[in-house]
Amino acid sequence: IRARYDATQTNHDNQRHWAAADGLSAASANSPGVRAILRKRSRYECTNNGIASGIVSTLTNDVIGTGPRLQIQAARKLTRPIERAFRRWSDEVNLADKLRTMRRARLVDGECFAVFVSNERMLSPIQMDVRLVEADRVADDTFNLTAANNSWLDGIQYDQTGTPIAYRILNSHPGDSLQFIRNPTASTKYEAKHVVHDYKAERSGQLRGIPE
Repeated sequence: IRARYDATQTNHDNQRHWAAADGLSAASANSPGVRAILRKRSRYECTNNGIASGIVSTLTNDVIGTGPRLQIQAARKLTRPIERAFRRWSDEVNLADKLRTMRRARLVDGECFAVFVSNERMLSPIQMDVRLVEADRVADDTFNLTAANNSWLDGIQYDQTGTPIAYRILNSHPGDSLQFIRNPTASTKYEAKHVVHDYKAERSGQLRGIPE
């Protein structure tokens, strides 16, 4: 008896259906060019399609709601000052709004980045602010790539175990008007411990997110 899989058969009826099937890795399949096209089309659809926009808004609001609240299970006289401090800090940095923006970006853009930065103008004694970064700005500096720094891939630097150790973020958005950009290739390097990269990995080895 010869056994076989029907899905391996190619004939006149299905050859066009399987024409685009490939063996690319997750990183190659989601290359910068592919992700750029998907982001543009996803943003366009959610901007011009009321149903898609409503779905995104509903899911975003359901997931984030009014934002996180800190509740410590211990003696109230010890925990109340900490909980109040967290509430004041989260209100000052607009944490709930930023989380909603991040969740929407993960749906529409496929991923979002947040950078923890110091902000001396904050009234809270905790002067840590959260700055959101669109996926377009996390990219390789093609003018500065050499064999010596080939650990960089798609704007992220990895160690030998494949763990992110740094991110390269362009100082300006690639889509900004040229008159507002002094140096379009200028970027800043941030250590991974100061960056949150929110995306859903569908495959092993996937490094960047694609629109949900």
